[in-house]
Order: sequence, then C-alpha cells, then structure tokens
Amino acid sequence: MTPIFLAHESRQDLISIINKQLQLLDEWFRVNRLSLNVDKSNFIVFHTSRETIPQMQNKINMKEVNIKQVVTSKFLGLIQDEHLTWTPHIKVTAVEIDKHIGM
Repeated sequence: MTPIFLAHESRQDLISIINKQLQLLDEWFRVNRLSLNVDKSNFIVFHTSRETIPQMQNKINMKEVNIKQVVTSKFLGLIQDEHLTWTPHIKVTAVEIDKHIGM
C-alpha cells in the first residue's frame, strides 16, 4: 500500500497535481523495478458531511487507467470514510465480534 495525501483549495488544481504526482510515482516504480496494480488503486476525497463534493471519477488516472473514487477505504487496519467518522469501522468490527462470540 502506498498512500498519498494531497490538498488544495482549487478542485481543478488538485486534479492536476494528483495526476502529476501519479506520473512521478509511476516513474519511481519503474526505475526501482517495482509495479503498481492500478486496477486495485482507488482514492477518497475527505470532507465534512455538510459539504457536497462533486465526483472526481474519470479525472484521476495513471497509465491511462482511471482510478476509481470510493467513499470508504481500509488503511492500517482502520476503515475510514469520506467524513473521517468511525461508523464503518465500528460496523465491521461489530460483525467480526458477533462471529466469534456466537451472537
């Protein structure tokens, strides 16, 4: 897993910066003889629940492959959602606990 965190006030500038950073990352992987499975890659846009964020789907790409936008993502064992709440992680953890204690 290779997380990248970027922020910018302008949505269009952010898209441009992300795509440029992905090109640099692709070059770094190539030079170091590593590979990245772009089909398994995704991105999440963090924001408050009061904000409405337009979809950035089909605007972020690497090697001419669109990277899909998701609303939740697993990182270091924690499931994070786009609002940075604990709700998705708690739900998954509760299901796992229920399986093990037989409820």
